[in-house]
Amino acid sequence: MAAPDAPLDEADRSRLYGTGDDNPLQPLLRAAESGDTAAMVKLGALTHDAGERAESRRWFERAAADGDAQAMFALAGMCLAEDDEQAAMGWLAAASDQGHSGAMVNLGAFAAAAGDLELAADRWERAAELGDAFAMTNLGTLAADRGDAAAASDWWTKAADLGDTDAMCALADAAHVDGDSVAAQELWRKAAQHGDPGAMYTLGSIEHEAGDAAATHRWWLAAAEHGNTSAMVNLGVLLQQGGRSAEAREIWLEAADLGDPAAMSNLAALADLEQNADGAREWRDRAAAAAPSVAPPDAC
Repeated sequence: MAAPDAPLDEADRSRLYGTGDDNPLQPLLRAAESGDTAAMVKLGALTHDAGERAESRRWFERAAADGDAQAMFALAGMCLAEDDEQAAMGWLAAASDQGHSGAMVNLGAFAAAAGDLELAADRWERAAELGDAFAMTNLGTLAADRGDAAAASDWWTKAADLGDTDAMCALADAAHVDGDSVAAQELWRKAAQHGDPGAMYTLGSIEHEAGDAAATHRWWLAAAEHGNTSAMVNLGVLLQQGGRSAEAREIWLEAADLGDPAAMSNLAALADLEQNADGAREWRDRAAAAAPSVAPPDAC
């Protein structure tokens, strides 16, 4: 392969882009080489997805040099993946200056992580003015943290109206705390309909408490299919209780592959039942190693 940030040699160029006008990448390549920044960005994304990071960076840098904010944002992401935070911040700032709301949101997140909530709010307000739902959700969380429930609700409602499921869940949580279970469940259902696995998991837990086994299974299965490991763990428990230990093992293995320590502990217990001492010890060790870095259950 070519050296980092160097143009492809002819052999690699032919391998990646093909030859002849019948190749679908050829018109895009010609447009990019003629100075079309949109084509450059598309090629940057395509080559990145193909694992050609040097070629991807080359196209993004050419587009960024022409002032393309999306290319700058993409370069920031590449720098973060390489643990070069300083370079990433530079690209995010450049993209933000070009009006890229995603860059503003990310700059706000960095500021918040550093404890500068005033700067974070400024970045997110700029992004919110551009209609960015993530920024609105973050501003709602800032307002909630400082005890301004009215402002939090206002921001979350705006974000929810734009389809942001985190905002829907935040509103549901607030309604639940206020004792309005009807409103809370309505909001969780709305978030679930928009594909939020945490909302699905929460609805399954509510149905479980209500004793509706069919609805519990339906919601937890939906959450599990969207990658919610807490739902996978609970489904495994239900399967094991129903005498379907082999199926429980499979779903716990899937959750364990995603790093869930509860699934690992359950696999250890299953190994104990099977008198597999070595397997039980291995799973307990893995669960102990995973536990400190795993977040609480992914519920709304």
